[in-house]
Amino acid sequence: MTNFPEISRRMLAECEGKEGIERHLCTMVALRGDTDGKSFDAFILKHGRRFVVDADSYIGSLPAKQCYGNAAMTAINEGLTYVEGYTTVCGLPIQHAWNISKDGKVRDYTLDNDDAKYGGREFFGVPFKTEFLRRTVLKKGTFQLFDWMEPKFVIDGDAAKKVKKL
Repeated sequence: MTNFPEISRRMLAECEGKEGIERHLCTMVALRGDTDGKSFDAFILKHGRRFVVDADSYIGSLPAKQCYGNAAMTAINEGLTYVEGYTTVCGLPIQHAWNISKDGKVRDYTLDNDDAKYGGREFFGVPFKTEFLRRTVLKKGTFQLFDWMEPKFVIDGDAAKKVKKL
């Protein structure tokens, strides 16, 4: 770690005490030296939060490996909130999308409840306003908001117009 610039060392020190996905995000931001907050990880860390899941959170009724489309269409058609961020599999963070019901509960229509098999899952992400989701999907032609090819759709501009307060 002695080769990191001073800014990265200070940023890494701020990660102490954080756990799970939040620590992962903080570490990634620090390692990149992202002082302007223009990375997806920095946006998720700033505007996201941890979500609690229970056995009823996993619906798993829609096609596997299509979490962005599953969650986006469910949000638009059923009035649930779209959330994009990370979940864990065997303790490792992976990018994922899911929904939040009107009563504030996680609803994941892509994953089955394999918590016993994989040691539990953590969910950390950003809830988005449905109108922002709808407009962005139509502009981009894809469901994933945090798209490495078109980062400006989420990161640029006023977050208050995009992020839904729960």
